[in-house]
Amino acid sequence: MRAVDLDLDVFRRLDGTVAIDDEDEFEEHQVTYGYPRDVIDLARRSCAEVAASIRADAEPWAGVGHRWVEVASHTQPVGGPAAGLTGGEPAPTSGE
Repeated sequence: MRAVDLDLDVFRRLDGTVAIDDEDEFEEHQVTYGYPRDVIDLARRSCAEVAASIRADAEPWAGVGHRWVEVASHTQPVGGPAAGLTGGEPAPTSGE
């Protein structure tokens, strides 16, 4: 399996609005790395689909997503705060 971060980050703000971050980096990297047109189109479509799913509170962005945020906020960094890594509780399952 191979994955490439195409910069587009979809997130929900604390006030509930959904936003897309790093569109400027995506535009810049299209030129820098020569993204093919089909990759650009797929990235934009995928970004729009994720944003729509978040707005609609579809899973995993509804209850399951909120559980992940809760778990992440209660985990302790591995190797101390400076390590920047999380550990601790296991990941939630859909049955929790």
